[in-house]
Amino acid sequence: MKLASWPARAAIAGLLAGCVGSLQTNLAAGPGGAAPGVAPPAENASPPQAAMPTGRIAIAVVWPVRGPDYRAQVIPESANSIRIRVMDKTDTLLPGGEALLRRPTGGSLVSTASLDVAAGKDLKVEAKAFKLQSPSDSTVPIALGVKTGVTVTTSSLTSVTVRLDPANPPAISDFSPPNAGPGAIVRILGANFLLGSVSVRFTSEATATISVAGDTALSVEVPTGSVTGFVSLTTDGISLTSTAAFVVLKTLTLSPAATSGVATGSAVTFTLAGKDTSDATVTGASAAITLEPAPLAGEDGTEFNASVVGLRVTPTSTGSWIVKAKSGSVESTASLSAR
Repeated sequence: MKLASWPARAAIAGLLAGCVGSLQTNLAAGPGGAAPGVAPPAENASPPQAAMPTGRIAIAVVWPVRGPDYRAQVIPESANSIRIRVMDKTDTLLPGGEALLRRPTGGSLVSTASLDVAAGKDLKVEAKAFKLQSPSDSTVPIALGVKTGVTVTTSSLTSVTVRLDPANPPAISDFSPPNAGPGAIVRILGANFLLGSVSVRFTSEATATISVAGDTALSVEVPTGSVTGFVSLTTDGISLTSTAAFVVLKTLTLSPAATSGVATGSAVTFTLAGKDTSDATVTGASAAITLEPAPLAGEDGTEFNASVVGLRVTPTSTGSWIVKAKSGSVESTASLSAR
C-alpha cells in the first residue's frame, strides 16, 4: 500500500506487502508423510493452528521544508507529528495497526515506520497531523484524512493514497474595497488566516506587503503590475484561491472635469468612472476624494472653504480647488471654483 507524501499532494506513503506470517515450506515428504528431519506428530497431538495472514504497511512521511522557499503541500508547515491508524469497518483499531511519526529535529526530513496488520477487506487507513510531537488521544489535529474500503491481501501489493485536509482551512470571503489601483491598501476578509506564517499574492508574481494581519482580516498593498484576477493566500503551507476576482483599476475619471461659478453653500456632486487592467468598465470604482488646497479648520474644528462627503463637494467660501480621486497610483482630477 502506498500512501504518498509529496509536495502539493498527499502526505503519507507506504508499501503493503503480503506473506508475512504465512511463509510456505517446500520440504519433500519423508517416511510416514513427515518431511525429512521432522518428527511425525503424536497420535493425540492437536493439529497446529494456522498463522493469521498479515500484510505489512511500510510508511514514509516526507516533511515540508520550513522557510521562505516553502512549497505548499497538504501537510501543514507547523505539523510535528502524524499518527497513522489502520482500522476495520467498525472503526476498531487492528492489532499492530498504529504508528506515530515525528518530524525529525535535524538531518533528513523523512520519517518511516512499518505496521503488520491482519489481512482483510473494508479496512480504513486514517492519518492525523498534530502540532505536538507527542499528542494524546484528546489532542485536536490540525489536518486529517482517511481512506476507506482498503483491502489487505497476502502475497500481493495494494496501493492506497490518503489526502490530508486542514481541520480549519483558511477562507477568503470578501475584499474591501472590491477594486483598487496598484499601491492601494485593501482588506481581505475571511477566516483562519493566522494558522501559521501567511503570504498573499495577487495575479502578479510579486508577494503583497501585509501591513496589518488578523485571523479574519488582512490589510495588504496591491502590488505593482497586478491585473484583475483571483487572489491566492498561503498560511501554514496551506494554499487557497479566492472564488471572486479582485478588480485592479487602470484609470479613473472624475466628471464634470471643470465646474466654475458655484454659489457658496451649493453642493456639486461628481461622478467617478473607472476601467480595470483589461479596459473593462468598473461599476462603483473606489477612490479617496480630497481637495487641494485642503479645507481649513477653525479653532472649534469646524471646516470652512469647502466640505467633502463622498463625491459631494460643498464650497463654504469663495475660492478654487482641485478635486482629486485617488486609489493607489491611479488618480483623476477635476477643477471647482466658487464665487
